[in-house]
Amino acid sequence: MNVDDYPSVKEHLLSFGKVRLEQSGIKGSRKKTNNKWFETQDSISYWEDFDRPKIIWNDISNSPKFHLCRNRYLLLNTAFFFVGKQILYLSGFLNSKICHWYFNRYGPEIGGNSRWLVYAVEKLPIISAKQGWRKKIEKFVFQILEIDQSSKNFQTSLNENLMKIDNVFYDMLQFNKNEIEFIGGF
Repeated sequence: MNVDDYPSVKEHLLSFGKVRLEQSGIKGSRKKTNNKWFETQDSISYWEDFDRPKIIWNDISNSPKFHLCRNRYLLLNTAFFFVGKQILYLSGFLNSKICHWYFNRYGPEIGGNSRWLVYAVEKLPIISAKQGWRKKIEKFVFQILEIDQSSKNFQTSLNENLMKIDNVFYDMLQFNKNEIEFIGGF
């Protein structure tokens, strides 16, 4: 990038003082890097991930609220995302009652809410599913994505599909009635 192609940006940055912006590690400047004075300090090699389908979430919530996002969005602090394979399946698992129950027992919390921090989400024991089970869950996640959010039946349709996802996990794990009631009543 040539900063001279963006004169207003260059002028704004220079208003902070070039010495302060230099990445030399000298007292009063930014940490030492190989980047130019107008470039970011840290790697932003993941910038293309914002264009990929991703699961996004906030760090504080009373229940799992993972959203499968198929559009380009940039996120602010306390919002996280990841990309990867089997993203539909992972979205189903992360929003399941089983995940909610587990995270509520072992995840960090603040003021009665869970802290869905990256390090804690990364430690979740993801239930591996054979293709047939995975396809069922992906089908219901896809149906959730297709619900018209302005519809007066949105919440009902969402809840029905989330319940179907939970039921697939219960069947897959061969939960008995008591186990289903225990997790489902949570």
